[in-house]
Amino acid sequence: LLLSWPYECFEFCTSRSRSGWPSLGLRHMVMEAGCQLVPRALRTIGQKGPKTWLKAALKHGMSPPTFRISFSLSEKLLAKSFTQPQRRCFLLLKVLLRFTADEVNLRLDEQLKEDEDVPLHLKFKVSSFLLKHVMFWTMETVEQEEWRMNNLNSCILHVLDQLVTFLGTGCVPHYFIGRRKKPFGRRQKPRDHLNRYKQSE
Repeated sequence: LLLSWPYECFEFCTSRSRSGWPSLGLRHMVMEAGCQLVPRALRTIGQKGPKTWLKAALKHGMSPPTFRISFSLSEKLLAKSFTQPQRRCFLLLKVLLRFTADEVNLRLDEQLKEDEDVPLHLKFKVSSFLLKHVMFWTMETVEQEEWRMNNLNSCILHVLDQLVTFLGTGCVPHYFIGRRKKPFGRRQKPRDHLNRYKQSE
């Protein structure tokens, strides 16, 4: 179900970017595309199975238990505006953080053996969704001239610095709903592990 741009996303409409990205024209395209109301199957982080209700319904013949607002089209419009260095930076980060998140989770599990009652959905996990939003936030603050193929190392560090900052506050803000925050999980000091990872680069 296609919806018009939500009032709660008014912060995205304001000129909050220091780098000039996204441009005013791109913002208008995103807002005109709107968002979608989609059915979703209930699934906690780490749980196996289909994410969307359609796949679950075809498999189990179930009714949609809940709905969510999806900004996937908006994210695709922004991602299409990436330059080649920005696209390369994001792909490298996905590979790097996939392995880093596993290492962080392993170390935290060793530290929190006494907290075996922590629910699965509260466990720390850096997903590609969160990484994409961190990338969006970073592109608002880093000048476009810095996104070069011969400067990928610095670009990656910019994104990691932003991620560490967010994790230090305990949440990653949703890019389109700025005041709403996407929690990453209730674990102890994940930023310390990411800092050590950055120092090893």
